[in-house]
This record gives sequence, C-alpha cells and structure tokens, in this order.
Amino acid sequence: MKTQSNTYTDTSTPAILDCGHAPDPGQPANVNGRTVMGWRFVLTSDGRKVCHACDMLRVLPCGHHPSPHSPCFTGTARLPDGREICCACVDDMQREDLRDTSKPFDAYLSCDGKTVTTWTGGQLMRVTQSWPCALTRQSWIHSRSSYKSIRAIDCHGQAWHGRGSAGTLIRLRACKAHAPATAAAR
Repeated sequence: MKTQSNTYTDTSTPAILDCGHAPDPGQPANVNGRTVMGWRFVLTSDGRKVCHACDMLRVLPCGHHPSPHSPCFTGTARLPDGREICCACVDDMQREDLRDTSKPFDAYLSCDGKTVTTWTGGQLMRVTQSWPCALTRQSWIHSRSSYKSIRAIDCHGQAWHGRGSAGTLIRLRACKAHAPATAAAR
C-alpha cells in the first residue's frame, strides 16, 4: 500500500541565497495537515533573497534597521510609494496623522480596552471612558456583550470617540471642541 508523506519540500529555496549564506532552517508549521518549514529567507524590496541575519543588518530608507520580528512578520511596513520603513517610524507617522482631525482615524482597541494602538502595538491614545452600547446590526466581529462606546485622549491632547470591541480595529472621530460662552452669546 502506498502512503503519502505529510512533509512538504520547498523547491523554490535556493541552496545559497543572494547574500551568500545558506537558507535558515525555518520554523515548522502545520498547513492543511502537512508540515512545512516557513520563512527560510526574506525577500527584500529589490527582489533579493537574503537570510534573516543579513536582513536585520540592512538599513531601510528611514535610516533604521528592520524592527525585531517573528517568523510571520518582516519587521517593516511598505508605504504606498514602495519604500520600506521600520515599525517605530510607522508608529511616528500614525501619531502625526492624528493631527488631522477632519477625517476618521482607524486604529486598534487593545485587548484590555484601556489603550488605542497602532497595528504594531505602539500607543496612540488612552481610553478615558468606556460604556456598553447597542450593536444595531449583525456583526461577525463584535458581540452584543463586548460592543462599547469609548472616549479617548490622543498623544497630542485631542479627544476622540468611537465604537468597537476590545482587540479589534476601531474607527474614531475627533470630538468637536466646544467654545467657551462669550458675553455676547449670554
């Protein structure tokens, strides 16, 4: 009786990478019942295959090395213009984007519901208020018991509000500033 092997052999990995080193051994993972060895090399923005050690030594256009990362993440973000930047620079860009209060801002409500973060986990806002609210539509992401309204203060002192569940993406809008009452308006 013929048996099928559950081990997958990657034929696309060269014996020697473009950096001159052998591929990394990779981390075993189960994919559809087969054992595969993942992330044996890093594909750089210029199309070169390099080992993880050489990847961590390269300098990105932002002037930094890639951020520490897991086998499932490259430690960089790719901008719309094609440049790769480190996670710290992405977090700084998102903090600067908070200054434009004319449009909604998407971020992540932390699992404990106390902070609003970037996709890399950098803190953007501190939640100041949180209360249950009605989920007015069917959702595959939120449950009626976990859906909350929040108010938060960003790193620049601006107040924001939004609705969502802890551990998920949340859309926030800037709170309107209330002008103090003047003598003419009284």
